[in-house]
Amino acid sequence: MPGPGALRPASMWGPLLAGAAILVWLIPRTTFPSVFLLLLFAGASTVCGTRVYAFAEGGYQTLIAAALLPAIVIIGPVPAALTGFVGITIYQLAVRKQTVGVAALSVGQRGVSVLVAGAVWSVLGAGSVTLTRPIAPAQGDLLLAGTAGIVLAYAVASALQVSVRYAVRRHVPLWWVLRANTSWDVVSTACVGACGLAMGLPFAGVSYRSELQSVAPVVFASIATLLVMFYRQALAEATKLRDAVADLLRAPNLDELLTQLANHVSRITKSDLLWIVLRRPGVPPRVAAARGAELHVLERVCADPGSPGLGWTLAVRQTEYIDDYRKHPRWTEDADQAFGRGRIRSLVVTPLTVANEVLGTLVVTAPVPHYFTATQQQSMAELSAQAALTMRNATLLTEVSQARDELQAQAQESVLLSEMSDLLQTSLSIEEACAVIGRTAPELFPGFTGAVYLISPSRDLLESVTNWGTNAASTVVPVFGPEDCWAIRRGHPHAFGNTRASVKCKHLANLVPAESLCVPLIAQGDAIGILFLASTGTGQGQPVFSEHDTRLARSTADDIGLAIANLRLREKLQQQSIRDTLTGLYNRRYVEETLARELRRAERMQRSLGVIMFDIDHFKDFNDTFGHDAGDALLRALGTMLREGIRGEDIPCRYGGEEFVLILPEATLEVTRERARALGDAVRHLDVRHRDRALGAITLSVGVAASPQHGRTMEVLLRAADGALYRAKQNGRARIEIAVAA
Repeated sequence: MPGPGALRPASMWGPLLAGAAILVWLIPRTTFPSVFLLLLFAGASTVCGTRVYAFAEGGYQTLIAAALLPAIVIIGPVPAALTGFVGITIYQLAVRKQTVGVAALSVGQRGVSVLVAGAVWSVLGAGSVTLTRPIAPAQGDLLLAGTAGIVLAYAVASALQVSVRYAVRRHVPLWWVLRANTSWDVVSTACVGACGLAMGLPFAGVSYRSELQSVAPVVFASIATLLVMFYRQALAEATKLRDAVADLLRAPNLDELLTQLANHVSRITKSDLLWIVLRRPGVPPRVAAARGAELHVLERVCADPGSPGLGWTLAVRQTEYIDDYRKHPRWTEDADQAFGRGRIRSLVVTPLTVANEVLGTLVVTAPVPHYFTATQQQSMAELSAQAALTMRNATLLTEVSQARDELQAQAQESVLLSEMSDLLQTSLSIEEACAVIGRTAPELFPGFTGAVYLISPSRDLLESVTNWGTNAASTVVPVFGPEDCWAIRRGHPHAFGNTRASVKCKHLANLVPAESLCVPLIAQGDAIGILFLASTGTGQGQPVFSEHDTRLARSTADDIGLAIANLRLREKLQQQSIRDTLTGLYNRRYVEETLARELRRAERMQRSLGVIMFDIDHFKDFNDTFGHDAGDALLRALGTMLREGIRGEDIPCRYGGEEFVLILPEATLEVTRERARALGDAVRHLDVRHRDRALGAITLSVGVAASPQHGRTMEVLLRAADGALYRAKQNGRARIEIAVAA
């Protein structure tokens, strides 16, 4: 079926049949020359008819005009048409192996062109249409007009008939063929015909002087026009190629590069369809740029190597030109129906190749056979090579840029990691260290939710000490058991995700992270906690946590584990230096340092401070009666009662032996005395047992002092409290005495 805008067969056969009828009617009325002349021009038509040259814009032409135009002048239009039949028939049947129908069309086309040219020559030479006999050439200006007229008439008639014939046979719009061939067909045919006419006119009685005056201008004009067209074509192609290369080199990215390549190739070739398919190892081919068709059609027909359509183009490794796809062995109905019947006739497949590596494929098509010239194919090859090289350079540049960005990111990570390590090593407590981790971790692991868990002293729980990320509420549990985490159980990082065949930790059982990474915090070969990272993304089939992320998490966990272990050791040593190991209360050294500091603060804030000094009555007798183990049990029980029964800001201390000091910041003398009374009552009700044996009631002797009434320095205030305690013992024990004012 004809495509949109295609001509009907009647538009091709109608004029030819009419011309044939006129010719049959004229033959009986025609004056024929000698047999020698008929054979001479028949031979000339055969020789010229088998000499073929290509158009610059596609298609082809013979040199038969050089024989037919002189024949019109010398033997007449009708004999010239008959001699032309011989040459054209031999060319179509013997040289091109065409069918009888195609040969008949070619014969009819040339016959009509000869009759039209003969009519113009006779009108300009004799003033009327005379086709049955030769018309003697006119002289002067009429010879020039006749020469120009016969040349242009034959060239235009021939070009139009060829274009109509192509449009009808190929089921394409006439304008496609006119745009491709007509201008070159007219000018080249006129040039060939003018040269042949110049050689034949002397045999028709035209003098050389008249020929130089009348015929030579036509010959020179046609040759000059053809040369100008060739020059302009070459210049235009060179300019287009130069501009295209410049645009390709200026393309900022791959998409823009492919867009520029598609635009320039489409402009140079005037193609109907164009597409570029990119190929990368391990990735399905994709149509990256297209002109003239929808991407989904091209993806289905052209980007699938197994497609029965044009999938075969993906395997082409060298430029391949198919002048008529309908006659090619790879032609299929799928491609023909996908784009419209007859739309793909000429086809050029050019691989984008660099160093034997095929990066993609460029394909252009046209609905006209023999459409793409060698020059256009060469331009496509050069542009494709430049585009492939630019693509490779862009890929290398992208890889270098990515490597540079990765190095910069790694350098930034190293700086952050070093800064975090320094801050962790200089932290004074685990709380400070956790604050440092909470500020630094989001920068080290952007886009991830995370937490740090530490194993409790009892080693039966992991507790979250810091967390970060927008999804922390749904991915971080406050506490869980060590047996719930594979990283703790295995002693090395454990990853879980939708893209990994791994086991999910139990502490994630009811949570939503798509992927998680648990890295144990190891110190001296012992796990003290985990660094936990999670993401709700899927990574589109790729692991969310890359190898780099895992290495960074390991390094971070090593620094955190070492810092936490050092802080715990430091806290342990510090506690041992300021704590009494038996009671867990602060020791005398800590009391003296703290009391001095609290007195300065109280004086600065104009607040009071209370001190209670007490000891256990008859403790020596208690040891003698129950033993030293029982005495130690009593001291431990008293220490526990003090730690649990006082305010958070109060400071209980074991001052020595069975003597204790309780510092009460911001407490007045009256408050301190009431606290001492409450302390004595609590101790009297203290039930201490040792080896399932009750140790009996306990009483305290208490001395109370307060600042500033009893002193403003540590030495004076402790001396006042100690004096009050001494009086309590002298006055019968189990009582409270107030220090004497300084």
